[in-house]
Amino acid sequence: MLNMEFVAVGKLSGMKVLITGAAGQLGQDLQELFEAECIEYIPTDFAQGYTNAGNLENLASLTQEQKEKFKLIKDDICNSELVEYIFQSTM
Repeated sequence: MLNMEFVAVGKLSGMKVLITGAAGQLGQDLQELFEAECIEYIPTDFAQGYTNAGNLENLASLTQEQKEKFKLIKDDICNSELVEYIFQSTM
């Protein structure tokens, strides 16, 4: 789990946060942290060939609520129109 001292979660209050790499360990840690702090987030993973860090098998440990939020996107995070669409479609 992430150390709260290193994450300025208070500054995220009222914002919607896009978590990229949500299938990896850090992405999962962020989801747990944001849920504990009641911070709204969108968990995504941009499928570009998986490594040990981004492994869809890691999703097995997510809660049902986290699984329902998760989006696997087969595109590039640099696609600004797609990122805008993700934010708009989850409002």
